[in-house]
Amino acid sequence: TGRGAGRGPMAAKVAALGDAVLREADVATLAEGAWVGDAAVAFWFEHLAQGPGGAPGLALLPPAVAFLAAFAEGDALAALLGPLDLAGQDLVLLPVNDNADVEAAGAGSHWSLLVYDRAGNTFHHLDPMEGDPNAARAAAMARNVASLLAGRGGRGRPGLETPKRLPKQTNGSDCGVFIMYYAEALCRGWAGPGSAFDSALAAARAADPADISALRGRVRRLVAELAAA
Repeated sequence: TGRGAGRGPMAAKVAALGDAVLREADVATLAEGAWVGDAAVAFWFEHLAQGPGGAPGLALLPPAVAFLAAFAEGDALAALLGPLDLAGQDLVLLPVNDNADVEAAGAGSHWSLLVYDRAGNTFHHLDPMEGDPNAARAAAMARNVASLLAGRGGRGRPGLETPKRLPKQTNGSDCGVFIMYYAEALCRGWAGPGSAFDSALAAARAADPADISALRGRVRRLVAELAAA
């Protein structure tokens, strides 16, 4: 499923939050049954970063940065991620999609979420679809960014785990909604007592599928409020 239609520089801007800009075509991806686009995920991540995701030690990468980080190497990767000081963050959330073509930044058809937990020096891959179809893409991203996230402290290469007992999507279009909800739950759990990954993951596992499905409406209402301001 393509993600870039109707997003030219002259497309009408609907709302902006920080560096995240939503245009009419981006808002359309929040409709029921639509595949959520990059800009909508970036907008939600920015919203979280200004709320529970703004807790010390927590970083959320927008999809465009995460996508480039999956392919960049050497100095290009360091230039991309270095200014973000990810080696100084304790929990880093990176959206993953199944697009393997760096020349097609608007492509892809499935979202998942890769999370780096510094305390355990471990990546955790949260895939909202049964069978974890993004496992290979997430593993490739983890290998590529491992040294910049883990730092140079001699801790060894981070592990990669797939958490069990997560709520899963039951259709072919809600993957983006699910990773947005996973991210929100992780941020809220992380902001709680202890700031431990286990408590953040417990919050994601406790998510009600009905609440996840309702997230599209919540984001649309947020967009409408900003547009009317």
